[in-house]
Formats: sequence, structure tokens, C-alpha cells
Amino acid sequence: RFKITSIEQEKLIQAEITQDVTRELEELKQELGTVKQERVALQEQVGKLAEEKAAADEKRAQVEAKAKEVILAGRADVERLQAELLQAKEAAAPATDGAGGEEIAKALQA
Repeated sequence: RFKITSIEQEKLIQAEITQDVTRELEELKQELGTVKQERVALQEQVGKLAEEKAAADEKRAQVEAKAKEVILAGRADVERLQAELLQAKEAAAPATDGAGGEEIAKALQA
């Protein structure tokens, strides 16, 4: 009878261990499911952030292109104004030879 009790106790212990392992396995499965869901959510966030970055990069490139365009236009305006000023000075130079201030002012206005 001692052997029977010992075998029965061993079976009970094994059953308890099996229940514990099964319960822990179920808990781990649930945790794994949660981790997988979090991973999917993070992947979606990464995708959204990548899209936002691409949009920001595109916007930055557009702004840089517009800035370059404005700078080049400004430079062209400066060069044009410098050329006009030089022409005005050259036009005024002959008028200043022995001329009064009024003639100089008229020449510069032309």
C-alpha cells in the first residue's frame, strides 16, 4: 500500500506541475499576443513617422528651392540696379563738366 500511495502522490504532484506549467504557458501566450500587438502598433507608428519625415524632407527641399530662386532673383535685381546706376553715372558724367547741380539732378533722373 505504501507504494500505491507513493505512486498516487507522484501522480498528484505531476498533475499539479502540469497544471502550473499549462497555466504559465497560457500566460506566456497571452503576453506574446500582447507583445505582437504592440509590435504591430510600433511598426505602424514607424511607418507613419517615415511618411511624415518624407513629407517634411519634400517640404524642406521645396523651401530650399524657393529660397535659392529668391536669392538668384535678388542677385539679378542687384546686378540690374548696379548696371542702371553705372549707366546713370556715365550719363551724368558729361553733364557735370562745368554744369550746375540742376543739370546733374536731371541727368540722374533720366
